[in-house]
Amino acid sequence: MSENEKTVAVPEKTKSSAGGFKEWGRKKIVNIKRKPQNIALLYFAIVTVYNLLTLTVYSEAIIMYAKDVEWVGLMVFINTLFSILMLVAYMNTFPKLKKPGSKTVLTLTESGIKLHINIIMLVVTIVMIVCMIVCEGVYYNLMNANYIEQYVNKPDMAGTEAAILIKNSLTFSVTHIILLGVGLVLLLTLPLYRKLIMKINTRKELESTAESMKAIEIED
Repeated sequence: MSENEKTVAVPEKTKSSAGGFKEWGRKKIVNIKRKPQNIALLYFAIVTVYNLLTLTVYSEAIIMYAKDVEWVGLMVFINTLFSILMLVAYMNTFPKLKKPGSKTVLTLTESGIKLHINIIMLVVTIVMIVCMIVCEGVYYNLMNANYIEQYVNKPDMAGTEAAILIKNSLTFSVTHIILLGVGLVLLLTLPLYRKLIMKINTRKELESTAESMKAIEIED
């Protein structure tokens, strides 16, 4: 080899499965840092899907076995409507932020520590959640009274299809109340856990040149 000729051997970089998973997790945390409100959004979306999936049980229990119980149908209707509208209101609670004269959308991290929210939409979201909890409570009280009167006090009716269906709807109602309560707490504590998330170190550690390259051989 000539005197000034240098041979550089750079190994092909292969990522291990553990390293790939770590990088994937880092990117996800970065996304959460930029939009921490998406945590509650995902949760409310799951709760809405749950409510819609249980709608058949509610409807059958009312139409087939509780026709004469007043208000329960309206309670289910309001719950179904607000489940969807609440998601729309929540998504509009956190408007996209832009610099004056710029088309670049700012993230919450770039826009400063203070959460930029639409107060009106936030209030609407909270009101809808509270209304759904109240509606579920009214539904539970009315249907439970009907259940006790029609089935619990009549042992021969306790195991019938009607009794089981109404009992299932009551279970779904209580579960929905609990899920909505957790969602309300998740929404109100957003500034708190946002600060905790921001403390997570997501800086990408760069390998040093000495670790990523072989030593350069210089031959006379």
